[in-house]
Amino acid sequence: MSLVEMYYYFFYKIYRLMGTANPNGAGNKFRAILSMTFVECWLIFSIYNYLDLILKQTITIGLFSVTALPFIVILLIKWFAFIKDDKWIIYTQKFDDWPKVKNLKGSYVVAVGVIFIFGNLIVSGYL
Repeated sequence: MSLVEMYYYFFYKIYRLMGTANPNGAGNKFRAILSMTFVECWLIFSIYNYLDLILKQTITIGLFSVTALPFIVILLIKWFAFIKDDKWIIYTQKFDDWPKVKNLKGSYVVAVGVIFIFGNLIVSGYL
């Protein structure tokens, strides 16, 4: 599985989770994109925390600073991957056709990844 497919699978699992929370489907794509953005921002914040720890200096996160570049990149990726071309629909149909066992294993991988990223953020903030 390529990195792009893994990214779409991450979106797929969150999208399906939002679908079970809201069965009428209103806004599931937006909420899934927003949830992915939060997880990716948690990862970036933990990296900034570790850089602060290693470099022994505070990195300021400003709107017009160089450190805002990763956040702009995240938003651009979201635009091209999910909003502009709607390629996510093809991947969603592809992942729907996977066997249940394979999808269940993927769910565990995504859940462990999100828990690891959130735990990493807490630990990096504590350090």
